[in-house]
Amino acid sequence: MKLNSETETKIKELLVEIESEEALPIIKFVINKRNVSEFKIADKLQLSINQVRNLIYKLNNYNLVTYVRKKDKKKGWFIYYWSFHVREALSSLEGMKNSKIEGIKRKIEEESSTSFFSCPDKCSRVDFETALENNFKCVECGKVLKEESNTKEIGVLSKELKILEKTRKKEEISN
Repeated sequence: MKLNSETETKIKELLVEIESEEALPIIKFVINKRNVSEFKIADKLQLSINQVRNLIYKLNNYNLVTYVRKKDKKKGWFIYYWSFHVREALSSLEGMKNSKIEGIKRKIEEESSTSFFSCPDKCSRVDFETALENNFKCVECGKVLKEESNTKEIGVLSKELKILEKTRKKEEISN
């Protein structure tokens, strides 16, 4: 699969999600190749082997890359050959977005159905049951908890949810 601007944008978005934006040059280098040596990646991108390994292992944690391990006959070391999988990366991004949307929906439901109490010094924020168990006193500093209006929080979450769902619909239409 060729790396067009739309795919590159989605891959960048995924890398931001997994906090690995600095891995983009590695992906660009490996994207249309199979089984690229980590030493070749380091050499071509002028990075240390440790930098390449740290970034590529992070990608591997999310199953965005796979490797083949071969033993160097001269030195006896193992050398890893890496491949990047665009379809899996895009699928992971879709899964992360769906998880985020579901998490926000759960949070809105929780905020809507529960009364919250907070410390005037912002030490803690607890639900009604926890506040009752602690006699409506902060477990950190002992001050009396005050009921908190969470309409602002619900509004922020609802706005974020609408934005995410809107972008998801746009992506479904473009695909």
